[in-house]
Amino acid sequence: MKSENHIKLFFNKFSRKYDGYAFNYSLGLKFLDLLEKGFIVENLEKNEMKNKKVLDVGIGTGRVSSIFAKNGCRIYGLDISEDMSRKAERKLRKSLVSITIKDAQSGLPFSSNFFDLCVSFRVLKYMKNWKFVISEMRRVLKPNGLIFIEFSNKKSLSIFGTRNANYSLLDKNSVINFLKNSDFNILKIQGGSKLTFNLYRRIKTKKMLKFIKILENYLKKIFGNNYSRNIMIMASVKK
Repeated sequence: MKSENHIKLFFNKFSRKYDGYAFNYSLGLKFLDLLEKGFIVENLEKNEMKNKKVLDVGIGTGRVSSIFAKNGCRIYGLDISEDMSRKAERKLRKSLVSITIKDAQSGLPFSSNFFDLCVSFRVLKYMKNWKFVISEMRRVLKPNGLIFIEFSNKKSLSIFGTRNANYSLLDKNSVINFLKNSDFNILKIQGGSKLTFNLYRRIKTKKMLKFIKILENYLKKIFGNNYSRNIMIMASVKK
């Protein structure tokens, strides 16, 4: 894994084409984007979110926070990249309270028991001290507060493409056990796609996407959440 400064420079440089490269380049990537957003939307339906305070750790361009903004939440963001954050400001507008430019691994600059919900998607894989970051999210959450996190799974095909990557993969059981030991109740665990990100970048026809969806459903029936490219977890702070 690369240094904090390297990650910051990488995302500042990458910010101009980030949304297109990571989410809009192909039908396959749009499908992955909807899969992750769907996990949040599905599990927000039972919760009244209007005026709730949400902290997005690694807010990026505001992709995930836009979901909470549509539900009437007040968004606070934290990100290492100034250029990515400026895009989030334009995207979220009046729903955004503030964005702090800071590495989450040096601590979250907020009071304890301040937020109703914390979210962090496609971010923990860039953090050596991901356990500290989760413990900080726990600290700033109110009693019964919710957390949504996503991370790249160590037991997946993705392990073959990370030799020179600027991120690392996490062990699912280690993350789950750490959440439980950090006073969280696990409410929902869902795996993402089983197949690799680069494959989805190449899917540009509906016919190919339909075939891949069938294959993904087949793999899900066999392996469940195991071996998914990424894992999404919803948890709540214990009373």
